[in-house]
Amino acid sequence: MLLSYLSYITAMALGDSFDPCFFALVAGIFISATAVNYRYAIRAGAIFTVFVYIGYFIMGLIAKTLIQLASIPIEYLGVFLILYGGITLTASLLKKESSTTQRDQFVCREDDIPCRIASKLDLEQYATKGLIVVGFMGLLSSFTILGCSAGLFFQYIIWTETIHLDLSAFILLTLYYVAVFVSPIVILLLSLAGLLRLKNIHSTIIKHGKVVKVLGSLVMITVGLILVTGIYH
Repeated sequence: MLLSYLSYITAMALGDSFDPCFFALVAGIFISATAVNYRYAIRAGAIFTVFVYIGYFIMGLIAKTLIQLASIPIEYLGVFLILYGGITLTASLLKKESSTTQRDQFVCREDDIPCRIASKLDLEQYATKGLIVVGFMGLLSSFTILGCSAGLFFQYIIWTETIHLDLSAFILLTLYYVAVFVSPIVILLLSLAGLLRLKNIHSTIIKHGKVVKVLGSLVMITVGLILVTGIYH
């Protein structure tokens, strides 16, 4: 049972983390931080990732608490997933393919809502302002940019409601979920720092991002239909 749970959570978390816009932001912050020095850039990347982890975890706890306090029927949560998945699916299918090149691979697309938020916040300009500021940027990103595209995370939280997971188990599984979620960010930062020899990782994410978003949307719609029809009982 635990193995099947972990497999499901791993798949959801990896799909959730597949966000080219956020990867562009992380790369921008690291590159901007190198203006201070290489060691500072590595520390800034690590601090940013840690606070993204903390912020995303806190957002999950808040969402879980609100769902429980509101006593929202599972069927209504299923309708939410169907609508959310439908909107995401439509947006993904209508989005034109990017003609991204190696030179501009870290440019954030303006046709994504999270990218628009990232553009407005312009967090890269604060990357050289100190590690405390970088940490705050990680928290802010969790509740704004990432919160806008956290459909699979919300689906995971709703799933924990359907299996009546107690709080301690929810905390442990969510800590695991977020660890998997930030793992691609860690890989990207290690690659940018030259500690991993992985070429064109960001280009690969952009290339397959649409497929992942479509699959994630279909999963959300499917789970929503299961909850609405009561098949999960």
